[in-house]
This record gives sequence, C-alpha cells and structure tokens, in this order.
Amino acid sequence: MRGIFDEVEEFNEFSNNLQRELDSFSENIEYRLGVDFSAYDPSNYFRALHIQPKQGDETRSFDEIGTGQEQLLALSLARAYAEAFHEEGLLLIIEEPEAHLHPLAQHWLAQKIRELVAAGVQVIVTTHSPAFVNILGAEGIVVVQKIEGSTGVTQLSRAKLAQHCENTGAPQAQASNILPFYAAAATSDIMSGLFARKVVLVEGPTEALALPAYCKQVGLDFTQEGIAVIPVHGVGNLAKWWRFFTAYGIPTYVTFDNDAKKGDDRQGFKRKDVLGALGIDSKAHGYLMSADDWIVGAKCSVFGNDFETALRALFGDAYRDLEQAASNYGLDKRSKPLVARYIAQNIEMPLESQAYQKFREFSGRVRAL
Repeated sequence: MRGIFDEVEEFNEFSNNLQRELDSFSENIEYRLGVDFSAYDPSNYFRALHIQPKQGDETRSFDEIGTGQEQLLALSLARAYAEAFHEEGLLLIIEEPEAHLHPLAQHWLAQKIRELVAAGVQVIVTTHSPAFVNILGAEGIVVVQKIEGSTGVTQLSRAKLAQHCENTGAPQAQASNILPFYAAAATSDIMSGLFARKVVLVEGPTEALALPAYCKQVGLDFTQEGIAVIPVHGVGNLAKWWRFFTAYGIPTYVTFDNDAKKGDDRQGFKRKDVLGALGIDSKAHGYLMSADDWIVGAKCSVFGNDFETALRALFGDAYRDLEQAASNYGLDKRSKPLVARYIAQNIEMPLESQAYQKFREFSGRVRAL
C-alpha cells in the first residue's frame, strides 16, 4: 500500500520535502524529528502520518521535547505542503514562537520563518521577542500598546514612515529606500525598543550599562517601568532612531555628549540633526553643543565633554577610587562600559548630594515623557 502512495508524484515529493525541512529545522535542537508513514490504518496514509522525535536512534515522545519542537514541526509541514502541492494562499498563524526556545534557537527559528515566507507561505506571528522583527517587513509590523487603559494599534506604510522622517528634519527620506536605510543599522537591541513603554537612546554601551543602575538608586527602575535604554552606536544614529520610535508612538528621550566635536562631528551636523528632530529651537543649539557640564532638558540630556568626565566632576574622588578598584576585577580602560557599570552599581549617592539631585532630575524627565 505504501508503494502505491509513493507512486503519486506529489505525495512522494511531499514526503521527501517534509523530512528535508524537519532535518533543516532541527539543526539547532537536540532532537531530530523523523517522519513515519507506517500506518495504523493502512488504507489511509494521510490520516495515519506519524511524526516521531528521535534522539540518536532512540524514539522519544512529544511530552519529552516540549512546545518549541511542535512549532518547528508546524513550519516544516507548511513549507513541505506548499512546495509539493503548489498551494497558494496558505496561511500559517504562530502565537509567540519564542516560547520554550533559548535566544539562539529563537534567531534560528526566525531565520527559518523568513525562508518560509520567501517560499510563498503567508505567516502571521504574535511575539514579544525582537528576534522575529524584520525591519525590511516593517509594513507588516503591527505594534499593540495599552494607552490610558485602551488598546492602541500602530501600523506604518513605507510612505508614512518616510513622511514622518521628512516632517522631523530628514528631507532626503523616501518611501523607496526608507526600509533598507533602517535595516542597515538595525540590531536586536535596537528592535527591542518596539516592545518598550518608553525608550532612552544613548550613543553607546557605556551609558546603556550605567544609566539604569544610577537611576535605580534614585527610584526609577527602568526594567520595572518597561523603559528600554538602547545604544545606537554613535551620535549620528540618534536622530534616525528617534524618528523611528516616535513614528510608532513610543515616547523617546535622547542623550549625547559633545565629545564628537573632537572626532567625526567637528562641524556639529549630527548633533544639529538630533536637536532639530527634537524640535529644539536653533537658538539653543550653540549653547547645548558647546556645553562642558551635564545639562538635563525636557527632550534630551547632554553630558558635556563626555559621560565619564561629567560623572567624575559630579562624584569627585569617589568615582576615581572606584575606577581604580575596578582594575582588581580585570577591568581597565579597554573595558570602559564594564567599568562604568561597576561604578554605577557600587557608588553611593546620599540624598543631599549633587549627584543624587542630578540623577533625580534626569529620571524625572524620563518619567515625564
């Protein structure tokens, strides 16, 4: 009976494709999923198709392998079926594919889902993981938020995203190139901002690692409040990502320092782009871009010359002592972000200190977004 089914070209192709897809999807997991057509009902092999998880030569039960592998199986079946029977309009809906998968497996599954879409299967995913957000498919991204007790939904077309960028100081933005423009600079860390209640954009990992620890000491727990602190890899990317997150209605605060005036922003064009996007009057640009002290404003914060210099001035010898102490744990100048985090986690901020008041002011600005 099985031989008769194998003579049907579509069935044979489906069987081979299914095992191929199962092998491919299973490369990142411990168990290999095998296909068994040995039927309880030999008159109907389609009804009797069995999937068996295997570890080496030993057959396991699905109770032993968990939900993640079941999701891989559904994807494999969908792709094999679409390829074998040339099915058009096939729709696969996956709820939280990240469930029961470790971070690397999430990225692997996201990659396979994109391959599935390229093969012609329409896939709808609900997720809380940035691994499954592909900015090139931004027109299909729907951000769902609770706004004052009601559910709000934001979905942007290329044209709307480009128009928002143009309206906030990027006249070169065009619908034809806006998504590749963002995709070139996107990272999982940056995409995590789509899941946040608020976003604080910083230039690099030093501020991203240190600021949450300082703010927690003055009563603002970023994690508890759903605030993402996101490093964007340079002052030149701050305006870009501010435009992106605010286009989705996510309140966004910006921090930068004036160290760039010694490097790749001597003329100040990148910092002017940030300030212009934020709607800060051009008369204030010179003051902010030449500041040596830490300035905390309603829309942005400027750490003077640089983050470390601003905090050394704020904390004095206590900061320098902890910089030296960090070397006892193998942290030196080459580990600047880790040194900054170590200091933030260990430094004391008495209620009456200038440092406490300054971080309280900063936290208040973020809360007020």
